Amino acid sequence: GSKGTKLVRLRDANQPDVNGNLNSFPQYGPVDQFTTVSFSNYHALQATLRTRDWHGLSGFTGYTWSKSLDDASDGIDFNFSTVAFPQDSNNLRAEYGPSNFDTRQRFTAAFSYELPDMGTHKRLGAGWALNTIMTAQSGRPVPIVSANDTSGFNGVAVSNYHQRPNMVPGVNPIIGNWRSSPDTIGYLNPAAFIQPAVGTFGTMQRNSIYGLGFWNLDFAITKDTRITERLNLQLRAEFFNIFNHPNFALPDFFITPGLVDIGTPGSPQVVADPSASANQGLITQTPDQAQTNPGLGGGGPRVIQVGVKFLF
Repeated sequence: GSKGTKLVRLRDANQPDVNGNLNSFPQYGPVDQFTTVSFSNYHALQATLRTRDWHGLSGFTGYTWSKSLDDASDGIDFNFSTVAFPQDSNNLRAEYGPSNFDTRQRFTAAFSYELPDMGTHKRLGAGWALNTIMTAQSGRPVPIVSANDTSGFNGVAVSNYHQRPNMVPGVNPIIGNWRSSPDTIGYLNPAAFIQPAVGTFGTMQRNSIYGLGFWNLDFAITKDTRITERLNLQLRAEFFNIFNHPNFALPDFFITPGLVDIGTPGSPQVVADPSASANQGLITQTPDQAQTNPGLGGGGPRVIQVGVKFLF
């Protein structure tokens, strides 16, 4: 395991106190303050099994069972700084929970099998190999937030994307038949969340709901043929996500219907937000798209490619 202390994070240095007193600088909205007050801890159990050239088979398997907790996974976000803000800058302990990247279980396996020579024709029957890589893991937390601030503690700021909603008791936050149409039915159930009362913070624990797991299997066939003593020809057929298994990214986590705070601390006024996300709770991306890095083996659809290599 490991422990982190005095980690960097942002907080709002201009937030009013719980008694509704005005900001230190009422003419300004939130003020970014860099602090070194965050902490984290990580514990894991890991197991690895390796085999080397056992009748032509080599490879390894690895399993990790872990838990990561912190109060600020993305302490600084220069693209959208308010995402890194805590819900309540005067109560950082309320942010303690699973890390954004908390993955409780992960299994990986990679094997290479050199087939025995087949037939009497040396060039055609020798040099064949099968290779595979498998990855499977449990889901990561969905960092659910409201699309705006109704607490009244952010002054002129409208959409801060860090206040959490309240949860409706007895309502499942995950839609049971979401797999039938994840991009229209959705994964998260909007009926399970409500906006906090004006002037209060959301009661939902940070990162308390988890997204979907992931598994992927890549496979390859190779054929090595020696042309000369120094030149080798390799033919490759590679199958990424060979079973074309669908993997899904996290759903849109701006889940609560929006309200815009147009008031001042202590006397907030709210109106309907016409810009509230139409995709709230929906899954609209595969993992590779969500990482803005579409690539082979990253969770996208099946890809087959054939290649030729000259090795010398």
